[in-house]
Amino acid sequence: GGASGGGSAGTGGGGTFSSTSTFQPPAGFAGMSPSSYSLTWQWSLSPAGKFYQVMATTGGPVSPILGPAAVSYDEYGLLANTTYSRYVQVGGCGNSADSSAAELATLTSTPAAVSPPALAAFTSSITVRWAAFPASPEAVSCEGYRLEASSTNFGALLPGGVTESSTTYSRLASTLTVQAPLSNTTYYFRVFGLNHAGSTGPYTALGSTSTLAQAPIRLPDDFLAVHFTSVTAQWAALPSGAAEGYLVVASSTDFGALLPGGVVYSSSTPDVLVSTLTVWQPPGMDACKAHYFRLASLNWNGAPNYVAVGSTQNLRYEVLVSTHELTIGSVNMDTEIVISTSYVVTNLACPATFRIMAATVTAGSPWTISTTSGTDAFTLQAVFNAVEPALADFEEVDKLTDVPQDSTAARFAFGQTGVSVPYTGTRKLWFKLGLPRVTSTLADQTIRVTVFAVSP
Repeated sequence: GGASGGGSAGTGGGGTFSSTSTFQPPAGFAGMSPSSYSLTWQWSLSPAGKFYQVMATTGGPVSPILGPAAVSYDEYGLLANTTYSRYVQVGGCGNSADSSAAELATLTSTPAAVSPPALAAFTSSITVRWAAFPASPEAVSCEGYRLEASSTNFGALLPGGVTESSTTYSRLASTLTVQAPLSNTTYYFRVFGLNHAGSTGPYTALGSTSTLAQAPIRLPDDFLAVHFTSVTAQWAALPSGAAEGYLVVASSTDFGALLPGGVVYSSSTPDVLVSTLTVWQPPGMDACKAHYFRLASLNWNGAPNYVAVGSTQNLRYEVLVSTHELTIGSVNMDTEIVISTSYVVTNLACPATFRIMAATVTAGSPWTISTTSGTDAFTLQAVFNAVEPALADFEEVDKLTDVPQDSTAARFAFGQTGVSVPYTGTRKLWFKLGLPRVTSTLADQTIRVTVFAVSP
């Protein structure tokens, strides 16, 4: 106010000030760079703006007043896996303008590892575990998990490389199976939590493990040799690099399927080009039981990929004398005789029942073993007996053929039987020949008698 008339001083009333400035709302407001506890908000400058301030859409400032050149703000102290909605306000000279709102979710917290992380490995997949987030509180939970696997440790071992992954949207899940197409290969793992928007949070490294090697290739006969104290298994060797060796294991209880527990014994090799292994029965193991075998290829971690290769229950046992070629002096045709020289058969393995067969082996021989006695019929009968039997002691069931036949309490038995013969047990085997009548002169004939031993 100015001076009044009369020369005395005075003041006038206060004036009213108003701004004529208007502001363009900040453009491009958006959230970016989320973490499990922070978000970054950014925008474009508004012409003539004097200050900026980030605001919550629910009301109230989020940031302090920022200077005229501010284009971003980092907001900290946020809850994990939570969606936040914000806008920015530009102002000056008493006026202001608001940007459009934007929202963004924070990431989940880092999942916790457990030991060991690998649960199961196969030739083309691996199952891995971690500690699932608790169901509550919601703010530190997640919406699921993503498991990733890489044979190059995500580029740390070799540039690039394929990353395999698997995802679940169960927040309580703690395992995932990821496809790992390379057999006998070491894969590295990491797990992420998924937030509301499906974005991955910080990862946890879960170590590494290898897929199984290709399974061993079986041969038509799994066993190369079966002895009283050892068994040798065989297979077709895998190519170099397909595995790191082999393992053969044996169990008298079929690895617990027949009886709980039981002793498992084994033999292994680190050479993938090997194709046989011998398993020795340890002291105290009942070698006369049937034993069940598994063959495995080994991967980089020494983990086996098993195939069952059967058991020894149907394999033949050893006998000391198994084949005789019978030679006798000149005899009249069309007659029956008992060979006075007995043959001793000794069982060198587990209790066994003997199986007997016979055949003429002279080239061009007209003799064919018959099971029916008669003129021009060649028959051969056998019995076990401690002393020489008489002709009448041989029965019809004692006739041999060119097909192996098991001994029984009646067949091939007189004073002794060939049934369940114990280890080191002996039996004397006697023969009765029924010779054919032939019209032409014959050269000497050779008859081969073979004794097998089978499981009782």
